[in-house]
Amino acid sequence: MIKKDTPAEEVVKLGYCDKENSCAQCNQGCMQGSGCFTEAQLPIVAKFLKSSEENFKKVWLEPVTRFNTTLLRPKIKRSKGRQHGQCVFFDEKGGCMIHEVKPMECMISNHNEYGEALHLWFTLNYFVNPTDPQSIREWATYIESGGPVIPGGSLSELVPNQKTLKKIMEYKILR
Repeated sequence: MIKKDTPAEEVVKLGYCDKENSCAQCNQGCMQGSGCFTEAQLPIVAKFLKSSEENFKKVWLEPVTRFNTTLLRPKIKRSKGRQHGQCVFFDEKGGCMIHEVKPMECMISNHNEYGEALHLWFTLNYFVNPTDPQSIREWATYIESGGPVIPGGSLSELVPNQKTLKKIMEYKILR
């Protein structure tokens, strides 16, 4: 069972898909968007591309904000003002051009029985910030609207002090 505190190495193993055996569903995902990098990945990918980290961010990445947290992902080739489009690192003949160092969110996004739990693991570990009241309120809205949760992702697990959680939810703690 995947939990919020499942080690990243285990999560990556569960989501692994090698380039030679990647399925059409993975390629479809690359044609509709891109996943986010973790902060730790940025210098590694910049080096892989033989670029400075600053240039890598400027030329190849765009911000995405979820749950009041902003991460970077590969830019999307959009047409006609559409929100979705092809990842800049996707080649229709060769697949992912940065497969060896692709974004963590891409690494663990798959279409097996773990897919949803892996997505939630990434969200809880990289977007939902237990020390940011606004992030917690947005996560609460997600849960209240019927969003699934993995162990470690309930509000009481993220903010164990119930008095603090109540103050956050009542907007008595703003930052």
